[in-house]
Amino acid sequence: MKRTIFFVFLAISIVLSSTAQDQVKPSLKHEIGMAAGWSTGYGISYRYWPKDLGFQVTTAPHFEEGSTQASFGLTGLLKLSEINWLRFFLYIGNHYMYETWEYTNYDLNGNPTDTYSEVQHRYVAGLGPGFEFLIGEKIGLNLMFGFRSDWQSPSTHIVGFTGETGLYYRF
Repeated sequence: MKRTIFFVFLAISIVLSSTAQDQVKPSLKHEIGMAAGWSTGYGISYRYWPKDLGFQVTTAPHFEEGSTQASFGLTGLLKLSEINWLRFFLYIGNHYMYETWEYTNYDLNGNPTDTYSEVQHRYVAGLGPGFEFLIGEKIGLNLMFGFRSDWQSPSTHIVGFTGETGLYYRF
């Protein structure tokens, strides 16, 4: 554990101590790709990051007979430092999940006896640091981690760690 904390702080120190000469030319403002995270959402993702402040929208609706799943994420981004191949930032994520299921019970002859459905609403908020590793000029691999607060129902609340990732094309 001490070794992990040491390497995280070492990476942050290297990023923050970079000189102005190492700064990237004006970055590309738009990014589109795939992302997955507890507090940022999962699915197709779009980022708009014009300067130091940006945002990310992520969604993945899924419909099939008897069930619906939808993920909607909205994330705020704050760039702290950027060098040629790495961007260091903070994020605050908001993720809403909606799920429905339909169940049918059958008798011994295979005839349906009753049908019922279940609906679940879930909200997750999180924050922490993130790194975007630039692969060439147009591809970014994002790794984020931090803490999350998860409300599964009015009586169920969880606080824990979170991990987020994304792969983006920048334009």
